[in-house]
Amino acid sequence: MKILIVTLKPLIDENADGVSKIGCNLLKLSSASVTYKNLSLSHSMTKYSYLLRLLSYIFIGKGGVQDWLKSKFFKELNSKINGCHENFDVIHFMGASFALMWPLLSNEIKNKSLLNLIDNGIIHSKRHAYKKGTPFYILKRIECYKKLQAYSRLSGALVSFVSKRDARYFQLLTGIKAYTVENGINLPELPKQNYAINKDAVSLVFHGDLTYKPNIEALRVIDKICNPVLRCYAIGRVATSMKNECQNISFLGFVDDLYAELRKYDLYICPIQSGAGIKNKIIEAAGIGLPIIATRESVIGTGLKAEIDYFEAQSVEDFIKKIIGLASNPQLSETVAISARTYVQNRLTWDVTANKYERIYKRIKQPHVF
Repeated sequence: MKILIVTLKPLIDENADGVSKIGCNLLKLSSASVTYKNLSLSHSMTKYSYLLRLLSYIFIGKGGVQDWLKSKFFKELNSKINGCHENFDVIHFMGASFALMWPLLSNEIKNKSLLNLIDNGIIHSKRHAYKKGTPFYILKRIECYKKLQAYSRLSGALVSFVSKRDARYFQLLTGIKAYTVENGINLPELPKQNYAINKDAVSLVFHGDLTYKPNIEALRVIDKICNPVLRCYAIGRVATSMKNECQNISFLGFVDDLYAELRKYDLYICPIQSGAGIKNKIIEAAGIGLPIIATRESVIGTGLKAEIDYFEAQSVEDFIKKIIGLASNPQLSETVAISARTYVQNRLTWDVTANKYERIYKRIKQPHVF
């Protein structure tokens, strides 16, 4: 079976974003013959043309703002797909932008395609759309409506998301069935071994793209948790402005070996309050055997259970209380951390994810069998 993965960016660094994580690991692990085609948009827009496209979005656009800005090039991209699709059994489109490109595709291509939208963008946009005082909240309301318009035109498409919440909400809004294939991790061979905690110096860690809005919100909460005893560290790309704003956090930037770095800390904290999809940071922390304290939002889509696989906290006070309690009970930390690692090992590795995608590929190639 021959699979063509289609993206709008090169699959070079698997940690770059959700599309890269899935694409890079399918190329490595799938038992099918997988090739990928990068339809990078090299076209640049002048400030004047950008403003014109933005105005056209408000009046006639569909989908997210950034997707609409790219859509003027989709006819050109469609011709590139038409020129090569005959050589493949399945076309796997990766990324939300392809929701706008879908109506342009021929029925022949649609009938053998998987439209992997990754996250349901309406979930994230909706939170900001109804929060007055949020910058551009009126534009976010418009964007929610236009994303729904784009999704509603996907009738007949085989659609997938990386979390059940995103898929169910999509199905509720559109009536179109959607599949869920959770992201995975490459399970580290050496998990955390020592769960003893120095009560006078508890080390806490958080990681990710620290320029991403939900992570920025989380950093502001973490900054309030920090004190001379509760020492907070953050791994990943961060803006200088955030370093200046959150001076209680030690920012480490990028590290050569994420798992080796995570093993050093006592607890993983994740006070994320918004977003969509699945939080890979939670799976990675669980995979290394690091005890996790997190909000409900942080673990949506992972399948981890509160007080069994992680400790739930919603406010700054909750986090501090849980941290102090676990510092006095390392046995409980270890028990819950091992439970989470076992769950990830059985259900959330890239091998499991690749197998799920392959089952969908077979469904597309042989629909009469399913």
